[in-house]
Amino acid sequence: MAAGWGWLAIAALVLGAAGCDALVSPPLFGTVSALVTRRDSVTPIAGTRVLLYTGDRPMGYATSDSSGRVLFQDVPEGVYGLRISAPPGYLPLERLYIGPASTEFVHNVRVRPRDSLGVQFTLLKEGRGRVAVQVQDADGRGLADIPLNLYGPQGPLAAARTDAAGRATFEALPLGNYGVFASRPVAFRDSGEAPQVPRDGLIVDEGSTQRAAFTFAPCGGSVVAEVRDQQGRPAPGRVQLYQGTGPLQVVTLPADGMQRFDALLCDVYGVRYLPPPVGWRAAEVRGAAFADGVRVRRTSGTVRVPLVVEKYGWGSIRLRVVDQQGAPVPPIRAVVYNGVTLVADTRLDSAGVLRVDSLRADLQYGARIAPPEPYGYRLVEGRGESFADGLVLQDGVTRDVTLRLQRLPRAAMRVAVVDDAGNPVAGARVVVYIATGLRHDQRTDAAGVTVATDLVAGDEHGARVVPPTGYTVTEARGSSYVDGLVLTGGEVRHVTFRLTRQ
Repeated sequence: MAAGWGWLAIAALVLGAAGCDALVSPPLFGTVSALVTRRDSVTPIAGTRVLLYTGDRPMGYATSDSSGRVLFQDVPEGVYGLRISAPPGYLPLERLYIGPASTEFVHNVRVRPRDSLGVQFTLLKEGRGRVAVQVQDADGRGLADIPLNLYGPQGPLAAARTDAAGRATFEALPLGNYGVFASRPVAFRDSGEAPQVPRDGLIVDEGSTQRAAFTFAPCGGSVVAEVRDQQGRPAPGRVQLYQGTGPLQVVTLPADGMQRFDALLCDVYGVRYLPPPVGWRAAEVRGAAFADGVRVRRTSGTVRVPLVVEKYGWGSIRLRVVDQQGAPVPPIRAVVYNGVTLVADTRLDSAGVLRVDSLRADLQYGARIAPPEPYGYRLVEGRGESFADGLVLQDGVTRDVTLRLQRLPRAAMRVAVVDDAGNPVAGARVVVYIATGLRHDQRTDAAGVTVATDLVAGDEHGARVVPPTGYTVTEARGSSYVDGLVLTGGEVRHVTFRLTRQ
């Protein structure tokens, strides 16, 4: 040490002759040195104040010489620490960046007898430096025109783009802590990867060049669509590769039912089966008609997408509904179904026919008359009457099915309207009704008569007269209306209303 250790001399006098044995014992001292340099670990920094201490007690002070060195000699055995104070124009790294360990002090330096310990400190020098950026692919080829953004603790500072060799430089940067964002090209971006990749902790001081290197590996792969039927045989048709709602490619399946889509960027895709017009179909579920969420990743390589579709023939059903004499019935609702779902639910046409085409020939079908039955008919529940089931179709063949309704006996009602003198009254409105509604609504002819036909025998009927202008009628049963009329099959019931001329 520059000034020596005064307390050692005093200790020697106190020892006197009695201390002779101690003086010839091995010395209990060591040496501690410190080297202060710039970050290159070579360029020395002179004028740095260095403190040697133990616990809370200073043990010595020194200043680094032109070689950046400080030497503490005759340091007693023990545990020490060293702390530096940077000279003007320099500062420790942690003023810009909090690292795992301090660069201003060192703790727990254990000195043993005859030890010679060395500690090195690094300081930053105020001044301007640069950040050099290199962006390349996995084969070391530079990537041109990559957007770069220089930033510091306060935010963005500058922008640049790489040249043809994938290089760019940010020059004349003042002392500071910097970072660089490089924008990852789409072809090099995997799903979930950030579009901008940072390199931070770039500490720039005087004359330094900090390098930020980026290596981007292309991200891509292949998708293979494998389309098979229920027995594992290749299916014909086309497949569509898509993203979102937009198609990317539509191609015809080769003979082996396997279509490969190569050179796809890392992303999420979908594959859809487009069957031929006849003989093939796919259920609208994942794994049949389509496969979505097909993710191409860096590690996925070739993604296999199996689709299982159905081969079948086409058949038709022609349903007729007739009465017991084989005559068509009025249009009614009928359904055609299979074991999975309804395939038709509609009304028969005016000829009493319902035709359903494009039915899979590999399924069994059924047909049923759906209530309510039309007026004047009765639906008898039973196979061959109200329904038919177990209908097996053949490819290209129309299966005829006949169901029946029971036509009820019919009757008629002749209604005459006369005045007090028995003269016919033309133009009187007459309605004939049943419990569920009107069955006849007409005006009397010149003979004062209207006839309601096709009335169902056995039902209760009623009739009402509405006088024309110039006539009145008493509102009462037997005068303005009659009800509770039960007709028999083939009967023509006669009813007469009498009006009063005004």
